[in-house]
Amino acid sequence: MITEAGIIGKVGFNSAGVAVNYNALHLQGLRPTGLPSHLALRMALESTSPSQAYDRIVEQGGMAASAFIMVGNEQEAYGLEFSPISLRKQVLDAKGRLVHTNHCLLNHGENAKELDPLPDSWSRHQRMENLLGGFNGTKEAFSRLWEDEDNYPFSICRAYEEGKSRGATLFNIMYDHARREATVRFGRPKNPDETFVLRFDDEDKSAVS
Repeated sequence: MITEAGIIGKVGFNSAGVAVNYNALHLQGLRPTGLPSHLALRMALESTSPSQAYDRIVEQGGMAASAFIMVGNEQEAYGLEFSPISLRKQVLDAKGRLVHTNHCLLNHGENAKELDPLPDSWSRHQRMENLLGGFNGTKEAFSRLWEDEDNYPFSICRAYEEGKSRGATLFNIMYDHARREATVRFGRPKNPDETFVLRFDDEDKSAVS
């Protein structure tokens, strides 16, 4: 996993090739008895397939707050967009793709109000969909998607700019499910501070349950 200190689950993958990504969402409300989103991520990372992860998360009966997680392996993938009152599944589009940023794409009902989403979330989502239209399927081309600076500093490769943009891309992680490895770039992907590979060299069946 790539995670902050003390967080039990975040973005990463397991020895079965199941990987998770995470996006913050801003919907009002809280379910005190719901499952925290980071525990849902951990639950997915303790599963042997995305389908098993989905069943386990749904069986919990609801989420504590709003967030989006993407779960996939080399055979299947989906997104889970949830609020304290609903859980919606994002499926692959006609070209077998999933794209998500930091706003809701699915309907959670009139009582699930989105509060102050990042204003550039819509433009980043549209830009990624446009870029994928010319994607040739290679690892090198996929890597370049995350380096895009269109609409800088509010680009896919987001940047901090005094008085304008308070946030920046902190890292980028790209999974190779078949090889059970991930390439991580710390810092902005356009000019990373460090690049390394996480890898399972030998299958460790005890790592998942």
